[in-house]
Amino acid sequence: MSSYTIFICGGHYAPAIAVIEKLQKEVAGLRLIYIGRRFSFEGDNSLSIEYRHLRDSPITFLPIISGRLSRIVSLSSALSLLKIPFGFLQSLFYIIKYRPVLVVSFGGYIALPVAVAAKITAVPVITHEQTKVLGLTNRIISRFARLTCLTYGSTEKVPRSAKTEVTGLPLRESIIKPRPSSITGFGDPRKPLIYITGGSAGSSSINKVVLNSLPELLKNYRLLHVTGTADDCFYYKRLSQYRSRLETKQRENYKLLDYLDYKNVGDVLKKARLVISRSGANSIAELLYFGKYAILIPLPWAGDYEQQKNAQILKEAGLAVVIDQNDFNNTTLLEAVRKIEKFKKKTVTPKNSSGLELQAASVLTGKIMELIGF
Repeated sequence: MSSYTIFICGGHYAPAIAVIEKLQKEVAGLRLIYIGRRFSFEGDNSLSIEYRHLRDSPITFLPIISGRLSRIVSLSSALSLLKIPFGFLQSLFYIIKYRPVLVVSFGGYIALPVAVAAKITAVPVITHEQTKVLGLTNRIISRFARLTCLTYGSTEKVPRSAKTEVTGLPLRESIIKPRPSSITGFGDPRKPLIYITGGSAGSSSINKVVLNSLPELLKNYRLLHVTGTADDCFYYKRLSQYRSRLETKQRENYKLLDYLDYKNVGDVLKKARLVISRSGANSIAELLYFGKYAILIPLPWAGDYEQQKNAQILKEAGLAVVIDQNDFNNTTLLEAVRKIEKFKKKTVTPKNSSGLELQAASVLTGKIMELIGF
């Protein structure tokens, strides 16, 4: 076993993989173990993006079952809470077995039992917050973490006792230096590309509206539509059937995927004219990096209006039209597309008002190395 083992955990995989990539490059002989969810959602059978990526990699993936801390009182939330002790016992077992020198958390409910088990066993913890509001899990972890790394200096709801530092949001190497791919090489190259995504698991709300809007969108655009893999996003099958009935030229201009390898996302974003998506912190950072126009539909049940606040960053940069999910339909979508076409072209630098730092992965890696005395 390596003399240095680090646990990486949490529900925000994109910044985690950015740091993993940097650690692999800069620290020889380091053993990295990722603790995460095997499935996308509780009660869902679709594999999580982190499990898909890491199961065949040199990084050990350890699955954990844990429950969410929910602000909503219901039977399902109560049952979910009962899983937290089980997740803690799993984490404790993993720590005793692998003896990590550090736990690096990227927030989310999966990180809580791992961080608490680390605290009890005197393993130092460093955590990172991606959004403008410290998440519920990170509010707890930050009270005992050696360091809480923030994307924004203006992050809200940070405990006074937390030791914080603004590091920015780590971007993956495949975003900063996208590799050419054949993913976008379809259809009529004279038509601009729209990239549609609801995140790794997908969004049935976005998929449904896009399905109803396809005839109009395909008149002027090529569409790369990633539906997601979660069980409740069954629109991949419905959209596949719809695509098979399209005329040949329309079918050639509509590429449908249930999953897009993260290594190809940078090239897709680079070539897209417009992006239709949710407004997670990583999506906003990547859109800002490329200076891309977007139609954003914030996830309405994200805590503390997190995604609405994220979307505002891109809107204030003059790059986004934001549509509330309750108002999102084929009419408002097509109106937003027409509105964006009228936007004046502008140059947006990567450090636009987001507080994004291109060196965030290096900075965070440096903090990790300091804590383990490397």
